[in-house]
Amino acid sequence: MRQDQCPVIGSLWHRRRSGHDWAALVLLLCLGWSGVLLYPARPVQAQVGTIYYVDKDRPDDSGDGLTWATAKRNLQTALALASAGAEIWVADGTYYPDEGTGQTNDNRASTFSLKDGVAIYGGFAGTETLLSERDVAANVAILSGDLQQNDTPNFGNNADNALHVVTGSGTDSTALLDGFTITAGNADDSIPSFDCVLECGGGIHNIGGSPTFTNVTISGNTAGEAMGRAMPGTPRPHA
Repeated sequence: MRQDQCPVIGSLWHRRRSGHDWAALVLLLCLGWSGVLLYPARPVQAQVGTIYYVDKDRPDDSGDGLTWATAKRNLQTALALASAGAEIWVADGTYYPDEGTGQTNDNRASTFSLKDGVAIYGGFAGTETLLSERDVAANVAILSGDLQQNDTPNFGNNADNALHVVTGSGTDSTALLDGFTITAGNADDSIPSFDCVLECGGGIHNIGGSPTFTNVTISGNTAGEAMGRAMPGTPRPHA
């Protein structure tokens, strides 16, 4: 089992030791994904259309998601509604991929699947009217694979965690994730697979995609093997 801690801050990769001395390429692929675009300026994205709001403090998903007051409770529900050109604004809190529309509780295959043309922003308090008003440091939005919410320190009790917290496979650079911590994925290959499909990429899994990540911290994920293994696609980092 390998453990990761590879944050993406702004458009820069920062290297941290976690018991392994990885090469530069492995840093870009440390979670079994490739083709990630990190831009120093505004990322390429579709023209903004509908904004959907998500707030973990809401009681359920019954609101229409079009204001903070009627926000969806679960990110998966907003993702199911969003089409190209939409934005999703996510308030601080912890969000799990097995909760929301179309999901089954405790399903290890559940994952937040990014979409072309959809920009997902974290770091909101839940009152903002402008994107520029958010504070990513103060309002931490977490995407967690701890499906049963029972993990213990040092990766304990994580055998039932999601295989891949976030998936960007097949997307282009207009699929944007900005302002999140991704944690508690466990790609342990407990389900039979081949060629690093399930045993790599506990935090982010990407095959043949080029999603954009900004202000993202990837920490506290594990993988059964080949955590830094390249997947089909070409990594194109921008610093």
